[in-house]
Amino acid sequence: METLLALFWLQGTMAVTLYSVFVLLAFSPSSVGATEGLSSGESSQFYNSQEQGGTVSITETTDSYIIQSNGLPDHDMQQVNPNTASAQSFRYTFKKEIDFACQPGSLPKGSIGITKTGVAIYNPLTSADLNAVEGSDAETFDRCNGHSDNLGVYHYHQSPGSDNCGDTFTAEVDQFIGVALDGFPIYGPYASDKGSEPLSSDDLDICHGRMVDGKYRYHLTYDFPYVLGCYWGASAKDNAPQVSYVCDLDSGTDLQLYGYLCSNVDQQGVSAEVCPSYPGSVTVTTEDNGNTVAPTQAPTQAPTQAPTQAPTQAPTTATSRRTRRPGGRNLSRDNSKRANSAREAYLKRWIKRLLEETK
Repeated sequence: METLLALFWLQGTMAVTLYSVFVLLAFSPSSVGATEGLSSGESSQFYNSQEQGGTVSITETTDSYIIQSNGLPDHDMQQVNPNTASAQSFRYTFKKEIDFACQPGSLPKGSIGITKTGVAIYNPLTSADLNAVEGSDAETFDRCNGHSDNLGVYHYHQSPGSDNCGDTFTAEVDQFIGVALDGFPIYGPYASDKGSEPLSSDDLDICHGRMVDGKYRYHLTYDFPYVLGCYWGASAKDNAPQVSYVCDLDSGTDLQLYGYLCSNVDQQGVSAEVCPSYPGSVTVTTEDNGNTVAPTQAPTQAPTQAPTQAPTQAPTTATSRRTRRPGGRNLSRDNSKRANSAREAYLKRWIKRLLEETK
């Protein structure tokens, strides 16, 4: 009997061990620990010409960068809603070395990041939790893709600038745009390893970013959620105390699924558990000869969605350049059937990617 029990125990232990190995391989494609946030090269690009009264400054300490701005851009602004842009007082501290959170952090109301000119970046939703950029509920933006909220904060919900603004992106060029509130840099929709095609959300992880040569970065895209889907950096709460690291399918009730978006959830103020490695799903490495190795994919838990940033005025007719891909999912709070269908489709996509990885 003791021998049989020992055999059962051994088999159970082996099963648990194999399962643990599978989970580690699937969910942790890169073992990097803490990684660099803003580099010295990126930090040197913060600049505002002050032609429109905007200011931005960056101060370096031993372990951090401190960025201050008044939130006004250096391009002209058009008043496309009743709100008037006014000078703000932004001050953010970003650690040079950033730990990964084991669970993604929710995007806060208001600013989720800041551009290199000192302008706020908001998440992609209206005050009614609908797509602010595209579709029938899209808000109105000026020719540089920005507008002001009812507090006078000029901000972007999507890519800063446009063809009409004289600010375009270049294929095959890594263009630094700004920094998310967790301290990871934000880059444009093109990348040196992607050729002439812009990135889409399918090329990125659940938070709208990827690892590139041991460093993590977010990317703008022309499809929902346009800038960020959540935070992987464990220090976002330093700049936005309302961030909660509870973004998964079970993080709360009465939540809406928008694909790659996890906004403020019911459980606010939950601190991050630090992960020893990148817990996401897209890693890009470069070989010694300079060739880029194809990105690896692994599933991460889908995020959930709840109320978002400070309200902006209801739109009339949009004036900004339309994005290239269809708009994000606008799932009403009471349409649980559509939400469940979207959830199932989202999970099936990640399961398919995992199966492809194991072939």
